[in-house]
Amino acid sequence: MTWNTLVDALDSSLQFHTSPFRPVQRREENHYATMTVLEHSDHWIVSIDVPGTPEDQLQVTCQNGILTVSGERPSVSEEGARKLYDDRLAGTFRRTLKLGEGADHSSIDATLSDGVLTLKVFRTAESGLRQIPVKTLNRTVAPQTT
Repeated sequence: MTWNTLVDALDSSLQFHTSPFRPVQRREENHYATMTVLEHSDHWIVSIDVPGTPEDQLQVTCQNGILTVSGERPSVSEEGARKLYDDRLAGTFRRTLKLGEGADHSSIDATLSDGVLTLKVFRTAESGLRQIPVKTLNRTVAPQTT
């Protein structure tokens, strides 16, 4: 089974059908930032590994319910030095998630620590279970004419 086949199988699993977060893009070769999404009662945590990516090279945007994290990992080089070996990933990357119902698109915090970008996405006040009252309508019956 190839990696992409496994990812496709996971996408069709119950986990992705019940999650309010859905990956929009598939795994990109080489410059892929791994991601974890955790659910709490009042928010979600999205953790994305971005080791070696400076803060000024990260962009986090949310538009029309699409949360996008993109950036660039610089390659390591020194003037006058000959590179003998390099297997570090370098270049651009992008992760895109569709935020589901209940996510407050205007209230997202982002922090970068130890090579991990952490996004805290708050729930809207309406996203919890809400009891909807049922009202009885008093209908006025039109008089019948004979």
